[in-house]
Amino acid sequence: MEPHIGAGREKQLPERYEQISVERKTSFRHETVSAGESAGALKTKGFITMVKIRLSRSGAKKKPFYHIVVTDSRNKRDGRRIERIGFFNPVARGQEERLRLDLERVEYWTGVGAQYSERVRHLVSEARGAVAAS
Repeated sequence: MEPHIGAGREKQLPERYEQISVERKTSFRHETVSAGESAGALKTKGFITMVKIRLSRSGAKKKPFYHIVVTDSRNKRDGRRIERIGFFNPVARGQEERLRLDLERVEYWTGVGAQYSERVRHLVSEARGAVAAS
């Protein structure tokens, strides 16, 4: 009796692929990033993947609430993220907190090459100003 076709065979990756893990997300890249390229850019099967720091919308209709997230630039606005580093509540009233941002993680991600979206750039400068004022 012959063994079942898939029996004993495990999924093998070609040797040229190197497995990397980023915050519980596993991906495979074709080449290692050369010293001249930013570490925030991953080469995935020959394509350069940029890491972005941008807003992800949540909240109810007419009551927006945004998470500030680190994500692959190819992902959807509210899709998969690498890390959540803060939030922005544009409709905060009274004692509600309008902006919370982990500036240490922002520094880390920009240090490895992540790019801000336009709105996040303004929010980061606002958060740094608030920290400097206090």
